[in-house]
Amino acid sequence: MVNLDLILFLSFFSSTLMKLGSFLVVVGIIVFVHELGHFIAAKSVGIRVIRFSIGFPPRLFSWKSKGTDFQIGAIPFGGYVKMAGVIDESWGDKESAITGAPDEFTSKNVFQKTWVLSAGVLFNIVFAWLLAIIISFFQGKPLVAEPVVGNVVENLPAAIDLKLQENDRIIQIDTVPIHHWNDITSIIHTHPNKNLSFVWVRGNDTLTGITSPIERPINTDDGTIRKVGLIGISPKVQYADISLIEAIQIGSQMTWFIIKNTFIGFYNLFTGTSTIKELVGPIGIVKLSGESVQSGTSSFFSFILLISISVGLINILPIPMLDGGHILIAWIEAIRRKSISIEWKIRIQKIGMIFLLLLIIWVSYHDILRLWSNP
Repeated sequence: MVNLDLILFLSFFSSTLMKLGSFLVVVGIIVFVHELGHFIAAKSVGIRVIRFSIGFPPRLFSWKSKGTDFQIGAIPFGGYVKMAGVIDESWGDKESAITGAPDEFTSKNVFQKTWVLSAGVLFNIVFAWLLAIIISFFQGKPLVAEPVVGNVVENLPAAIDLKLQENDRIIQIDTVPIHHWNDITSIIHTHPNKNLSFVWVRGNDTLTGITSPIERPINTDDGTIRKVGLIGISPKVQYADISLIEAIQIGSQMTWFIIKNTFIGFYNLFTGTSTIKELVGPIGIVKLSGESVQSGTSSFFSFILLISISVGLINILPIPMLDGGHILIAWIEAIRRKSISIEWKIRIQKIGMIFLLLLIIWVSYHDILRLWSNP
């Protein structure tokens, strides 16, 4: 006798494990690249590195090489490079003592400090750029998309009302014949919350259905947000082989597109055009990691590319505890020609940590709300 509850539980359990596993892979890669940037930059200017950690304590295992303690921490939400003479994660322990030795971070000039503090971000972006080139080379150049469905998003009109499937060819919307995928998007985008009749071909059958596109905001190329209609479908794209030079061009365009839109997102957030509710936190990233794995290798690596750039650019913001906050402090000290006291640095770091923790809790709360409404 088949126990349906047991099957459903095992299915949920295996799906959850897959999502968590893919999340750990994504975070592990991005954190390693980021901290490797700090590590290499510190070594390049003669700073002694005490510890290189992927994850936060308690430590799972560690090893020592050339005076640096390399460790894997049990908490996988980040990592750090502990440099001599830095008041940071260890907050005032003996490792943070500042003696004025030439191999300490505080003994370096402001340009060397800026290089070390920004190297993690630079490595994230360069890594994403190289990944974009590799993806472009092996995937090829996308051709003009025919009106054939490639992916259908669950719990959106295309899946709920029309029951569209992969390889369905849409041939008509209302009275308009469809020849290209752009014909589909132009009609759907301009008709939010209005009933549209669809005709599509599946194998030897011609099917029909009616649905109403939901209204959603999207970022436009000029940085504004426009509300459009969406039903939750994407095209089945065919690709043509390309040369390495073409892959570099396409990969560079892809990287710049993500960087530009990330800054547009920051701008919209700070100007109030969009809200913090729209940000994705750790729980959302777990879900998206699993979905990207299920969509294939290319989607998974594209997701890593996107997160690498996003994490890098977030880290460069002038917020305490982030790289940008440390860079700001370094330049303030250089301009005033006087170091900020250790007590004040610790206070600033604590304020930054509280802010980041509250932000993580807030976005995680909205991640849960989204999962609840759209599991």
